[in-house]
Amino acid sequence: MNKILKYSIIFILSVSAVKLKAQRHEIGGSIGFGQVLINQNLDEQTTWMNPFNIKNKQHLLASFDYYYTPKYAITRFKTGIEINHRNIQRSASHFKTTSLTVPIGGDFFFGKKVQFMAGFGLLNVFTLADDVTSSDYKETKKNYSLLFEYNLGLNVKISSNKRVGLMYQKNNGITGVYNEIRYYHSSSSEEIPKKYYDSLILLKFIYSFD
Repeated sequence: MNKILKYSIIFILSVSAVKLKAQRHEIGGSIGFGQVLINQNLDEQTTWMNPFNIKNKQHLLASFDYYYTPKYAITRFKTGIEINHRNIQRSASHFKTTSLTVPIGGDFFFGKKVQFMAGFGLLNVFTLADDVTSSDYKETKKNYSLLFEYNLGLNVKISSNKRVGLMYQKNNGITGVYNEIRYYHSSSSEEIPKKYYDSLILLKFIYSFD
């Protein structure tokens, strides 16, 4: 995972150093909410997650975003810093974590005043704090996790250099947040990695330096 983080930083610095005519730099912010679960079986990787169904499973997000668009491109590079709070409440247990996330990805976009977009990327998740009623987590927790995200959204231009957007985002875990050892009567054991799966609605504000 250290190699992935190192290459991610190198990629960000390389893109930031590029100087092209008519390039566009944008900054912005996002707030979001949705549903989160920690996988109990492999089927949950593809299960539809309603982002509005957050009564017992909550994900809150706030972010600072940066976008870079090369000359004449219909794609843009995106990164930034996110603060995520994940909260799963069950009758017998709870799972709460607060994390700092560094996203690295790209968006395809179409249109001018009204802009449709679809994107994907990787989320580097660093645990800042946790409150979990699970001895397995306390013993085998991981301070770093990697997720794959993909999204669909709509941006609307409200002035020459300001846009607001609404986006749906789905995150799938790649690496586990901790490993659970399950013991069986046959004296054998199996290590099951626990991963985040998120479904979010994001409200975005973007400011262009053009």
